[in-house]
Amino acid sequence: MNTQQNHSDVSLIFSGLIALTLAGCGGGSSDTGGVLPTPSPVAQVPAVPSAVTLSGVAATGAAFSGGVVSATDSTGAAVGTSSLVGDDGRFSIKLSIGAKAPFVLVAERATLNGQFERLVSVVSTTTGDTATVNLTPVTTLIAALLSPSGDPTKLAAEVSAGTARVTSASVATTVDQVQTLLAPLLVATNTSTINPLTGSFSVNGSGYDRLLDSVHVSITPASATASNIEVAVKQQTAEGAQPATVSFTSASAATVQLPAVEAGTLVPDGTSVKINQFLTDLTACYALPLADRVNGVSATSTAVVGGASDVKASACRTLFVGADPAGYLSNGQRVGRDASNSGAFAGLFRRGADGVVFSQGSYEFTRSNGDLVLGYKSRDSVGNEGYDTLVVRRDSADGKLKLVGNQYAYPGGVVPYQQVRQFIMLNQSAYNYRSTGYTLNVDNKTDSAGVPLFDRVEVTTPRGGTLVLKPNRGYGYLGLVKGTSTLGTNFMRLRSEFINSLTTGTLSTMEPGLFFSSTLVSEAELAAVPAQSAWIYSYFLAGNTGSTPNAVQTYKTRARALTIGELTQKKLATLNDGVIAALQSNANASNGSVPLPTDGPIDTGVTANGGGWSVASGALPPTSISIYGSYQGSGFSDVANFGSTARTTAVSCLAATAADKHCSSTVSGAFASGAVFNGVHLWARDSAGREYANFYATYKLTLP
Repeated sequence: MNTQQNHSDVSLIFSGLIALTLAGCGGGSSDTGGVLPTPSPVAQVPAVPSAVTLSGVAATGAAFSGGVVSATDSTGAAVGTSSLVGDDGRFSIKLSIGAKAPFVLVAERATLNGQFERLVSVVSTTTGDTATVNLTPVTTLIAALLSPSGDPTKLAAEVSAGTARVTSASVATTVDQVQTLLAPLLVATNTSTINPLTGSFSVNGSGYDRLLDSVHVSITPASATASNIEVAVKQQTAEGAQPATVSFTSASAATVQLPAVEAGTLVPDGTSVKINQFLTDLTACYALPLADRVNGVSATSTAVVGGASDVKASACRTLFVGADPAGYLSNGQRVGRDASNSGAFAGLFRRGADGVVFSQGSYEFTRSNGDLVLGYKSRDSVGNEGYDTLVVRRDSADGKLKLVGNQYAYPGGVVPYQQVRQFIMLNQSAYNYRSTGYTLNVDNKTDSAGVPLFDRVEVTTPRGGTLVLKPNRGYGYLGLVKGTSTLGTNFMRLRSEFINSLTTGTLSTMEPGLFFSSTLVSEAELAAVPAQSAWIYSYFLAGNTGSTPNAVQTYKTRARALTIGELTQKKLATLNDGVIAALQSNANASNGSVPLPTDGPIDTGVTANGGGWSVASGALPPTSISIYGSYQGSGFSDVANFGSTARTTAVSCLAATAADKHCSSTVSGAFASGAVFNGVHLWARDSAGREYANFYATYKLTLP
């Protein structure tokens, strides 16, 4: 949930549609200038008379391993495909005889199930039998600025349609714009003389590859004619400091430049190689049988309870600082697994985690103490996939990266969050709306008696504002405080719009139980928020009603919240019609509430209900479902997590605190008589850390 390892179990963290957030091992946002005016037609480019080979490097800092590069010529024809890109990032394509320049190249690889990451580049002309061309986040930025739509993945089609011209002159001009934008970073990495399209470099974490590790490029389509772009520097910063960044749109004509960059704050040479080696070693640990990884395993064990001292395999222990898992701490979690399946790296203690593969590593930033935050992809043996982050430290003896965690004693995190809210009861569909903002995540921890651990948590936003979170007895997370009320939500909605443009009304009045920004945040203001924005959490333990916190922890996002325009471009998973129909048929006709089962968990996969949910092509696969309801006047929520390939699940009732009575006292996982359901959402996370929810509401709005 945050770039300082907000999740404790790396083996099975299966929550992005990157909407073209090309953060990889290098990426960011800026304002380099706009789409070049379309020149008048020129004479037809002659066909390539003989086979031409295009070769170069596909990389984001780390090699674009597992990707395939394809080439399209000016007629829109596919004229060549590479073999899989290897760990050195190298690729080669022999073009079809007769192919016509210019050429658009796209490197593509799978991220989450059904999702893809793409790098784009261009070749305006060829003069011999060979030509060099690279595919990186920087070349993708160049392609975006050459595209009339601002979407680099559409450039090939735009060239063949005649709406985009890729000539030697237009490419040279755009390269100059991007080099001007990146100039401070080019100087800091001593790479000013390297042409991003045609220059030679190696995927070794030094030179131009170090620049790719240090730059974040985010290109997010916002409409048919423009994308929002951010270019930022990924580096070491003080706690709470905001990154060096610039933002602009692809339609902007202004030329901008990154702020000055201090070379000493950049990631050290060779880091991308070390990240790749670390993930290889982590994969080797999980390749071991459960009985070899931890103590206490019998022939029939599917999982065991244990702690750091029970991790016995050398291949696993040596992943941690000092070869001791006991030193690992992240958001209050230590290495181990309890009876509730909680604990950092709980997958080490489960047979179901055998064979998890970790890949697609990326450097995100350096913490103030020098520890590195890295991103990664995980895939289990049955195909469930997810993205998350880890905090690692360089071993002083051998220079390898070792697990250490953020060393925070308490849970926390902040993520960009986008939601579509649909009203499926009481003829209220005209009020369906989209919201975007941030969720402030602090688990509602309790002591052995079920009493909340925290009095409150005060959050300082990147712009200096203060938000307050407090325990709410029916929820597993702290809720935002509005006035004197603690809400059942931790989602700060910065901007919301009705899906039906003809609908009018004030959402904050219609939805008094939700948290809306007191001032309207514009689309431009949302787009200008840095991807790596810093948020400061001050923790006040139960009984501490004073002004001095017991602890302070800082979190950074890896992406900003989408604008509403960007959110409309996204596809989300949907509940099947049969499930919705079943809810509607059981709903209270006056208020829309649905009785919850008293004989067991909620089963979303009942055949009679049409079974679960669907994930359309291009949509993010969900990895969590939450239900919301009320019991005796108090709200509550329950959640079920699952792999990205699942399409059904069961949601069990679990009391959040000792005061929470919405669960059955006699049937495990069932609900108390009188507990009702009023909303459910399907939740997903993309590779950049953004989270999405398709929320189905059954309750009655407060309408005039």
